[in-house]
Amino acid sequence: MQILSVEGQYRYKGPDNIVYLVEYTADENGYQPEVSKLSDYDELPRLSGAAIASLTGGNLG
Repeated sequence: MQILSVEGQYRYKGPDNIVYLVEYTADENGYQPEVSKLSDYDELPRLSGAAIASLTGGNLG
């Protein structure tokens, strides 16, 4: 039997206006997140309109 494992991270701004970093592993033991607060100077990454259009299958030209 093959066991799969996924690791990743994402950031989000909470209702308290603090940016949180979530680093996670999902495997045979379930979803295991580790959450940390980022400093006030860390900004959330932003996608350009062209990047969003590309991700959603829109034409850029």
